[in-house]
This record gives sequence, C-alpha cells and structure tokens, in this order.
Amino acid sequence: MQLTSFSPRKRFKLFEKVVMIHSIVSPDRVVLVDEDGTQRTFEVATLLIHYQSRNLKGLNSEVTEPTTAHVSVAMRLAEDVSEAAKMRGYARRLYLSAIEREGARLHPDNEVLHLALESVRDTLGEPRVPSIATIRRWQAQARRQGGDPASLIPYFERRGGPGKQRMSITVKRAVDAVIDNFYLTTERLSASKAYSVLEGQLEERNRWAPQKEQLKVPSYSTFRRRIAQRGAFEVDAARQGAVHALTSYRSTGRNTEVYGLNECWEIDHTWLNLFVIDNENGLGLGRPRFTAIVDHFSRAVMGFDVDFTGTSAQAALNCLKQAILPKTYLREQYPEVQSAWPSHGVPLILKCDNGAEFHSQSLRQTCFELGIDVAYCPLKKPWYKGRIERFFRTFNEWALTSLPGASGSSIKDRPAGYDPSKGAVMDLHTLRRHLHMWIVDQYMHHDHGGCHESI
Repeated sequence: MQLTSFSPRKRFKLFEKVVMIHSIVSPDRVVLVDEDGTQRTFEVATLLIHYQSRNLKGLNSEVTEPTTAHVSVAMRLAEDVSEAAKMRGYARRLYLSAIEREGARLHPDNEVLHLALESVRDTLGEPRVPSIATIRRWQAQARRQGGDPASLIPYFERRGGPGKQRMSITVKRAVDAVIDNFYLTTERLSASKAYSVLEGQLEERNRWAPQKEQLKVPSYSTFRRRIAQRGAFEVDAARQGAVHALTSYRSTGRNTEVYGLNECWEIDHTWLNLFVIDNENGLGLGRPRFTAIVDHFSRAVMGFDVDFTGTSAQAALNCLKQAILPKTYLREQYPEVQSAWPSHGVPLILKCDNGAEFHSQSLRQTCFELGIDVAYCPLKKPWYKGRIERFFRTFNEWALTSLPGASGSSIKDRPAGYDPSKGAVMDLHTLRRHLHMWIVDQYMHHDHGGCHESI
C-alpha cells in the first residue's frame, strides 16, 4: 500500500469498522472519520502496520458528495434523556411557540415580544425570561434539524462534572492520536510510556504557545480511562493482530447451523494422553493416535479408530466404516460392555479440517459413492467443528486420567520426576476394550445438551 492510495473520501475498513479519509494533514499523517462522525489522526506508518496485521482493509467504493442539501435530524428518543432535559426542551418549545403565535419580531424594544415571553415565564414559574440572543440560537438549532422538537432538548450529559471529560478538543485529539499511533500498535508499548509521549508533545506545544492558549496536560488516570473507552476488540486487534482478536472475540453463542439426527458428522484426530505397551514384549510404544466421529445433533459417538499408523487417510476410512456399520461385534468381542451401541447410518455431510488425509482421493471418492458431502472448515478456525473438539477434551479429561501410563494434558501438572512411559501397563487391545466401555456405558448415557441446543 502506497501513500497515493490514501486519498480524500477513500473508504477503508479499520478494526471491522468503515472509516473514510477526511483529510491529509501532511505526507505522513491523515485524518480518518468513522460512521459516527468521530475524527482521529493517524500516522501513515501506523496505518501500514495495521494493514500488515490485517486490521486495515481497502474498500472499492468512494463516498461522493450529495447533490441535495443535507438536513440533519436530532435522532433522540424520550427515554434516552433525563427528566430535567425533557422539561428544559419543553420550556424552550413554549417560548418559541409563543413568539411564532404572536408573530413577534426579535427586537429589544418590541413590546409584544416582551409580553409573550413574560406570559410563558409566569406559566413555567421561572425567575427570568431568556435573552434575545438565546432565543435566536434556539431558532437556528431547530431550523438546522428540520424543526424536530427533540432538537430543543439540551445535552446535559455532555456537560462537565464528576466523572465527565473536561478536556479541550485539542487535548482530546492529542490524546487519541497518541493512543492510536503509540499504544494501539504491534510494538505494544505500555500505557505509561505512551503517556510520557503525550506529556512531551503537550509540553513542547505549550513552550511556544501564548499564555492564554496553554493546554492542560491530563492526568495519567484520565489517560488510562481514555484507553479503557476503546473497545477490547480494537485494543487486541491493534496490539496482537486481527487473527488473534477475531479468534478471541468470536461468537460463543449457540451454533446457528441446524442439522437433524444423523445428518452431519464431525471427524478429527488427536493423540491420546496415554502411553501404551506392546502386548508381546511389554516395550513401550508411545502415545496412540485416536480418530473419532461425533454426530452434530446428538453429540453421540458414531465410531472411532485407535492405532499407531498416524493421521492417515486409512485411519479416517477405518473410523468412517465403523461409524456407518452396525456395532454387531460388541457382545462377542467386548462382553464387559453392558449397554448397546445403536449408532450407525450414512450422514449427509462429513465435517473435517484441512488435513492432507481428508483431502485424499480415497476419502473423497468413498464419500462421493456414499452420497456424503465433505465440508472443510476454514483455516485455523477449529470451532467450526466444535462438537468433536469438545468431545476430545472430555475424553482426555474423563476416560484417561486415572489409567496407568496417563501423561495428562499438561506437563506442568505432572509430579516431579514422573515418567508416564515407565508406568504404562496397558496394551492396545486392552485400551480398545476400555474405550468401548467408557464410550458406550458412560459417555453415551451422559446429557451433553446437544439435542436441546439444536432444536
């Protein structure tokens, strides 16, 4: 992106908000305005950093000047303002209506005007009538906003007071410029260092400004409160990058996808937090690969495969085969399992990530012949198949924690000197039997909330 691309009226998307180039202050500084009319000064170098971190994106269209006169309307609802502001707006309206009704001219010597104003003052019980200059200001304000009665309601919430901003416009712009160009960058300067930059800039300006134009340096607490007013998404996107912010602040509400029972399956691999031994020589084989398929609607386990062959296409096909076929082998091979495992069938959609094994010709050909559509999740967005990801977490926390040879999900949680490979006594066949018992007799009887969430 070159400087020539920053032209007036050009629009961009900054932190997922549409902004426009309002003006170019200098070759290295521009003023952006958002949809709310807020103006912020950015250095071109800062915008280039945001472009590289994918926080700034260009838009094709530019804003053109309107051909007709623009009339602003005071879009304020009665419930949005205080009672005092409503009463003040009502009083102003009475004064203007009385003047309009009498056709009185705004002149200090106009007796009709004075009588009309005094009548309204007596009705309202106010100590004095407004000045002619004040009335003219009210009339101009109403004209600018199309005669909307809400335009006469004062903005008491914008006045100074405890907890309110008293900074001048110049100081506010200086504070915002420092926040945008020093704090909200990938350099991730601390708030105290950014405040030091602000102090230096204002002190340098005051050194050459007349006494009556001296700017008051805001306190560090005020500066921190100004930072806190920025959205958390914008702060993280500017300091950590757009990918990190979009991942951290993605929607965590209920999934908007609607599938019925046995319509959509999710498949994935994981490495078990358990060390397994060879059943013949007793030597450690390491951590086995575990592949599973979960139904999107019910979260029921449709099938699984465990082995040491790695995350291959054959592992995915083995798991898909077991998921499709009825589990008629259960009683014969694993008599310890007490419940039935009725999960089987052919789905409409198979969700998976972008692993090479899921893009293999063999898997796609098999799904094509069975009439299954393969849906690939976007890159680096595992929450698009959140059912299987959540199942893996539950599985590693519940099914393996107490077994000999369990390594745990974090090395920090292991006791000092503990070597899970030396405590392993379970072979692959015993592990398969344990997995069947846990899935069929425990997990499948647990309420996962899947059906309720999808209805």
